[in-house]
Amino acid sequence: MRLALVAAGLTLAGVANAQPSIWDAARDPTTRRDYQTLVAVERMVARDDSAWADPTLPERFMRAALAVIELAGGAQSADARLLYVAGDLLSDPMVGRDADARRLLERALGLEPDSPLAGRAWFNLAIASARLGDPRREREAYTHALDRVWEPGFRANILTNRAESAMVLGDLEASAADYRKAIALADRPDLTALAHYGLGVALERNGDLPRGLEAMAVARAIHIPGVGSALDLPSVFFVPAYDIHYYRALSALSAARDAKKPELVAAHLLDAGEAWQKYLDLAVPDRHRWVDHARRHQATTLARLNKLAPEIKRRAATIRRER
Repeated sequence: MRLALVAAGLTLAGVANAQPSIWDAARDPTTRRDYQTLVAVERMVARDDSAWADPTLPERFMRAALAVIELAGGAQSADARLLYVAGDLLSDPMVGRDADARRLLERALGLEPDSPLAGRAWFNLAIASARLGDPRREREAYTHALDRVWEPGFRANILTNRAESAMVLGDLEASAADYRKAIALADRPDLTALAHYGLGVALERNGDLPRGLEAMAVARAIHIPGVGSALDLPSVFFVPAYDIHYYRALSALSAARDAKKPELVAAHLLDAGEAWQKYLDLAVPDRHRWVDHARRHQATTLARLNKLAPEIKRRAATIRRER
């Protein structure tokens, strides 16, 4: 589970401030073209920020900005600022050209590793690497991002994502440690919820189901306006995509643990059983690392449902008689 977008988004203000001098333009005519391209893109993205009344406009402005860069030859530019901006746009989920994004961001970081845009670039490079199925490069990039980012919410986002890459690599202790650091820094409900969801899964996969369910309970209690569960945020994605069912199954087990009435316990267990099955249907052919865990939980869930069945039938019969 990764959160692809942070609240601040891409900060372009001032990127195009350093206008090339007449001497710069004389030495390399492309510097003036690149500067003009940056100015145009900056204006488009600024319009994007004020255009949310129409949900289609942000993507349209983003794609238009990317088209301006590509038509101006920005992808081949030696201007690191232009490469940083192009890489950011290419890595956005609405564009999703991850291989191109990673290539341009690596070039930009090689040209100007100490740029003010480097922290965001390392984050975007990590996101692109995650979607390309390269968790080692992803984790490394998040570590570089942490060396350059100091805003607490952004750091919480990075730590949550790095925790997930550690979990993909099987390093559950490091994963749990990063989730806990993220929880301590999180300054938004979505970050807090996602870090607790991730911590719950990391603890369960490391053999501590009780504390895993406790972390899940904290996550479930955090309501995200307009969405409900943080797992349903459009900026959240899973690699592999079917791992969402593992998270939902554990969340349902947590809800079953906390429910007081047998019929509510049964309802949550049914949700868990369905989620485990959805996970297994896709994870077994893929030989996913956590299949055995899911099989054990599914068997336990079905056994609990069978045990509850007589009590639920008895209560239903009592209610019918009282009517």
